[in-house]
Amino acid sequence: MKAIKFMIKTAFLFSVVLFAAAFVEKDKLPPKDEILPELYSEPAQKPTNMNSFLIKTGSCAYTIEPKFDYELYGLVVSYHHSKVFWDMEHKQWQDYLNNKDMGVVWGSNISSGVYLDMKFTSGSWTLYWDFKWGTPAAKQKEIMDKFDPSKISNNHILPADDRIAKLVLSAERGDQIWMKGYLVNYTTPCWENFWRASSTTRDDTGSHACEVVYVTDFKILRKADQTWRAVYELMKFAMPLCLVLYIIVFSIEAFTTGR
Repeated sequence: MKAIKFMIKTAFLFSVVLFAAAFVEKDKLPPKDEILPELYSEPAQKPTNMNSFLIKTGSCAYTIEPKFDYELYGLVVSYHHSKVFWDMEHKQWQDYLNNKDMGVVWGSNISSGVYLDMKFTSGSWTLYWDFKWGTPAAKQKEIMDKFDPSKISNNHILPADDRIAKLVLSAERGDQIWMKGYLVNYTTPCWENFWRASSTTRDDTGSHACEVVYVTDFKILRKADQTWRAVYELMKFAMPLCLVLYIIVFSIEAFTTGR
């Protein structure tokens, strides 16, 4: 039994180390030489002939008002799923249409490599960017000289159908994506005449700078490296398994020793 317990303890410690390493590595962004050339292009935007329309999701009906045709190639640097348990804002707003926010960079923010020096995080409606921990002041200035805030966007995604919704939800940090649809404003009767409006330029900043995109087509052009993500998921299973096995072996040993 001692040998078995030693093996299980060793496996547990090994899985903890791998889990910690995978937690750090799984969300690293791909290097420049793995970026597809399409991601250096600017988003395509032009006036649309699409009329307003109504869409129902859950118990709410939403009026969608298209403003521009829109097409975007980009690298996903952060995202937020609106249905996570701690997101109370979408529930309070009864916004069941916006299933995901997606932070995306393109163009010079990729070609300069500045995206690799920065940290990106998402909130319920917002995208934040900052320096990585420990970045010296001189390096911070160099980063900000390279970083172009007009080559990054936080996209409130409104999927056109269930197929698009699943594709959007499957996109992860480090994935290279393409999406097409409309920049839109939208509302629902319970908002009492409030419209959630899309930005229509990449040059604005602040709380109203997000693009609201009704997505009619979506593709993941290249997935991020899945190795560390696979290790992370495996170790989430391996750690509790080792604990359960150790408890079982310990209980058997105590029972047999007691007899």
